[in-house]
Amino acid sequence: MVLLRTGWPAAFLLLAIASDSLAQAPPINRTIPASIRAAERARMDAIYSLSNAPEETSIALIGMTDGLPVYFGIYNDASARAIGARGLQRRTGALLTGAGTRIGLWDEGPAYADHQELTGRVTDRDGGPPSNHATHVAGTLAASGIDPNARGLAPGAAIISHDWLLHASEMEDAAQQNMLLSNHSYGRVAGWQRIRVSESESVWYWFGDPRVSPEEDYAFGAYDQDAAHFDAVTSAFPYFLPVVAAGNDREDLGPSTGTYWALTEESRWVQYEADRRRIAPDGGASGYDTIASFALAKNVLTVGSLARVVGANTGEDRVSRFSGMGPTDDGRIKPDLISPGEDIYSSVALGPASYRVSSGTSMAAPTVTGSLALLQELAVLERGAPLRAASLKGLALHTARDVGTAGPDFASGWGRFDAAAAAETLLEATRHAIELQEVASILALPHRVAVAVDTPGPLRITLSWTDEPGRPLEGRSPALMDNPHPQLVRDLDLRLTHLASGVVYQPYVLDPQAPQTAATSGDNSVDPIEQIFVPDAPPGSYAIDVSKKQAPTTPIAFTLLVSGAREDTAPVAVDSARADVANEAVHLAWVTRREPFPGSYVVERAVAGRAGFDEPLEARYEAIARIDSESGAAQPLDAEVATNHRYRVTDPIEASGTRLYRIYFVAPRSNTRFLAASLQVDVPAPERLAVASIYPNPFRERATVLIDVPESQHIVVDLVDILGRRQALLADAPLDAGRHMLTIEEAELPAGLYFVRMRGERDTATRSIIRLPAN
Repeated sequence: MVLLRTGWPAAFLLLAIASDSLAQAPPINRTIPASIRAAERARMDAIYSLSNAPEETSIALIGMTDGLPVYFGIYNDASARAIGARGLQRRTGALLTGAGTRIGLWDEGPAYADHQELTGRVTDRDGGPPSNHATHVAGTLAASGIDPNARGLAPGAAIISHDWLLHASEMEDAAQQNMLLSNHSYGRVAGWQRIRVSESESVWYWFGDPRVSPEEDYAFGAYDQDAAHFDAVTSAFPYFLPVVAAGNDREDLGPSTGTYWALTEESRWVQYEADRRRIAPDGGASGYDTIASFALAKNVLTVGSLARVVGANTGEDRVSRFSGMGPTDDGRIKPDLISPGEDIYSSVALGPASYRVSSGTSMAAPTVTGSLALLQELAVLERGAPLRAASLKGLALHTARDVGTAGPDFASGWGRFDAAAAAETLLEATRHAIELQEVASILALPHRVAVAVDTPGPLRITLSWTDEPGRPLEGRSPALMDNPHPQLVRDLDLRLTHLASGVVYQPYVLDPQAPQTAATSGDNSVDPIEQIFVPDAPPGSYAIDVSKKQAPTTPIAFTLLVSGAREDTAPVAVDSARADVANEAVHLAWVTRREPFPGSYVVERAVAGRAGFDEPLEARYEAIARIDSESGAAQPLDAEVATNHRYRVTDPIEASGTRLYRIYFVAPRSNTRFLAASLQVDVPAPERLAVASIYPNPFRERATVLIDVPESQHIVVDLVDILGRRQALLADAPLDAGRHMLTIEEAELPAGLYFVRMRGERDTATRSIIRLPAN
């Protein structure tokens, strides 16, 4: 691999070689292992670029696949204050530096290990000359602060520095070694790109594939193989979170006059006249759809640039003019967040004490990555373990400050990253588990959480999970252009129900066909994160439901964050509940202490044999009773006056064994169920052979017979008349010890007196029954 840095000779030489003969691309010499490693050869049909300041470009030719050239390229104390990172120490009471944390840094080359801000904390894995860009990113991540204005976000963290050639397979190795975070301030060269060829001259290149579209680069918004690789690594290692720059393509307008270079359908560079073959600016007139490749992966945290804010609390947060915007082709929200990316002062590789001011989403991404390192450090201090990547990402989006219209959008994602707010929420979540609930192995959704709102106010709920990799389309055809094929594999759903009114709230959704319109609410079937926000939630009990629209049968780990409510085990408080066996029936009884509003109770039962359950428990439950509650008008949630409402249900014993009962309270309008009590009772095996019960007796059309068998044996049960003549054979088979149910249903049986006669291997038993005349 040859890294070609900013400047006339390198950039010009690269493109001249590419124009002359693409087949002369240098070979890849490093060994790529199996799985993702082997697939990285196929990944190299993409073209990558710098997410650096818009006026600087560095591109490297690394090979060719499928007939296309393959390129890689690269896209502070003020920023720390802007995102609230400096307030972490004061607002959390912890001295957080990132000490003990390893941050992976993939870039055009290694960070400068001998810089005074980074001495002793950079490990170069791949070698090569140090990169100004990588050193600037590393300084933003972890500069020690010898120059106080250049102090990094996590000044105690270690940097593991790689070049970008085998980023996916190297990320896999790093994640296996328990790395939690990585930074990727580079991205695909897509659409227009200005290449500087001298101190005073730049040349425009257009990197679109004319076989797909001669007017628009399909790579913008497309879920490609590299995005799938990032999702494969993060799916396999759920604690690993890559942070990726959104790119700076929104200001790439292309030439209005003169010439530019573009690929032909034969994959050769040709010079065109701008006024004869016009191609629209990246993102067209609106600037939307200007993010490409692995920045569009589902599980990464994609960061756009927040425009430089002069002064504090100006209320003028906005997206930088160059920062890439979504949506993805399948309608997902990108970027995820914005963070300061303009005029960032940090270290460079020109000497041990060299610094530079740079702008770009490359500069924005490490402000988030470094802060996330501090949040993981705080999580270990408070919880004893780091957060899952979905929890960390969900926490950042849950606490982001809204920018522009209410809710998420395709320009700023979920808003401006707020490290201090995330830390405070993490501390609250540690003390109150409802606010950060990591469900690590849910096989049987839905999952329900009960919360209560005591006074009107904002209520925010965020659901976040790690998805499996999608399937990018293969080949080169117009079908690749803005392909809306959904990439979400595990489609979970979030709903919030106000129990008293039955009002159901849905998460935010955006319309990718109208990217400038404000978010509404509805069924989100594209994003691996869903959020419900109620600005002025009415007081009362609520149910939060997580269900699956589609998902593999493997366990699904997800994180649920709640702000603005308290945990509420159920709207009904039960003082006592019991189950007793008597008179051939189980008698259930419970007393409630609190019933905030009228509803009903549903009783379900599951029966196990003496050997226990040999099939899924859920399949055995059936409803046996439903009764209305005795509550009248709704009561305050904090009412201390006991209702002392008493309820009873009788369940006839039809078999011996263990019986499990669940008593649910059902809200009236929403039909939402909450578990009020669960009970277990053992019905012992019978002591003697007996016809235990017949009901109804007398009967007209159908009767149920319960027989007791004290031990396993062959049993014959007949229905006989008063002369002992068989009228029906009810059973002739080996039966296990226990109670068994038989049915009499003889349409031609005359009215009169009959007997149920049971014969075992050693004993017999009978019981009379009367058939009434038919109506």
